[in-house]
Amino acid sequence: MKKYTQIIFLLIMLMVVFLIGTNIILSYFKVTNNNEYRVEINRVKQSIRAYEDEYGICPKNDANFLQDSDEVYYYIIDILCIPFDKNGKIDHEELNKISNDMNKQYVLYQSNLGIYKISYTISYQFQIEKIRYFINAVIVFFALFMIIVLLYIRQNIIKPFNALSSLPYELSKGNLSKPLKESKNKYFGHFLWGMDMLREKLEMDRQREFQLVKDKKLLLISLSHDIKTPLSAIKLYAKALDKNLYKQEEQKRKAVLSISNHVDEIEQYLSQIVTASSEEFVNFDVHLKELYVKTIINSIKKYYAEKLMLAQISFDVYLHDDCLIKGDEDRIIEIIQNVIENAVKYGDGIFIRIDARRKEEEYIICITNSGCTLMEKELLHIFDSFFRGTNIDNKPGSGLGLYICRSLIHLMEGEILADITTENDRRCMCVKLIFRLA
Repeated sequence: MKKYTQIIFLLIMLMVVFLIGTNIILSYFKVTNNNEYRVEINRVKQSIRAYEDEYGICPKNDANFLQDSDEVYYYIIDILCIPFDKNGKIDHEELNKISNDMNKQYVLYQSNLGIYKISYTISYQFQIEKIRYFINAVIVFFALFMIIVLLYIRQNIIKPFNALSSLPYELSKGNLSKPLKESKNKYFGHFLWGMDMLREKLEMDRQREFQLVKDKKLLLISLSHDIKTPLSAIKLYAKALDKNLYKQEEQKRKAVLSISNHVDEIEQYLSQIVTASSEEFVNFDVHLKELYVKTIINSIKKYYAEKLMLAQISFDVYLHDDCLIKGDEDRIIEIIQNVIENAVKYGDGIFIRIDARRKEEEYIICITNSGCTLMEKELLHIFDSFFRGTNIDNKPGSGLGLYICRSLIHLMEGEILADITTENDRRCMCVKLIFRLA
């Protein structure tokens, strides 16, 4: 912020120096206007001819006769006449004398009665002042314009952004409880709204995480206590059978049946643990609404076109039908991104293709990639949680990506399927996303 203020101040100083320098240069610069003084010379010639025609003599050898006229002259300073003699000749010595005068600007004009030397001067100051005023006005206008623009940027962009500079740091420290101040700034209003939504989402996720941890601990404590009872019973029955305390076959059979029942009870407890653990992954927020497929496809294309081009992977997108479907735009984009990331990770990098088309009362988005190395028997399990095929080749992953995709698309009342196909002698993975039409 301080540096930006210094830049504005420096710009003002440079403008002042430039303005002063321009005026100094103009003070030594001469500008002539040939048209104006030539017009006045032509007017003098016309006045001389009129005077000669009226009086039959040359006018006086000065500019007094011009002062007697109604014309106003700014440039003419002197008129000198060398009349012809009775024979119509001129005094060449006198003519050479006035012609060699280098101290004045003049023109020679020959009339019927003689030759006139019309001396003139050019008023530079008037012309320079007009240009100086114009240049100064232009410089001041642009200087004020730039300063206003810079001050506007400072007030509406730099200053609000400077106030937000600490926000990511505060979020990283976990300071999520303080809401962000609303702003009507058209540049950062939506950004602030989005950051506040992110803060609320992080706060909700953190509270949910704390609640999950709490619930898990309570569950483990409760189940560990509940499991102790059937385990103790199993242990007692096992010792009794081991020491042959039961003499009758009926007693032995009842003991074995009791052990079996307690084992079933323990399995139920274990099933509860598995169910409670899996609930963490399927508890997603999905907001169903009507949306056009084109919006989703354009977003995916914009995101991956350059990325896959840099990776030298052919990326083709075919949108055959644009329809309204029922779903959550952000979640659908998340699903497609997850599938494409898997295609990049486990494919051979030759091509990835998206085909989107309507089929009867459904809409199908098919994502195909070349280089499938998954075994046929593993295809049925790729949507299971924590499942990873034999084709992982030490690639990082958790085995939850496609499981999350299936959970999300089921919440949107859709379906996800996978199949292994062959194109040009290449094994390809084809993942189909099926959505309901709106």
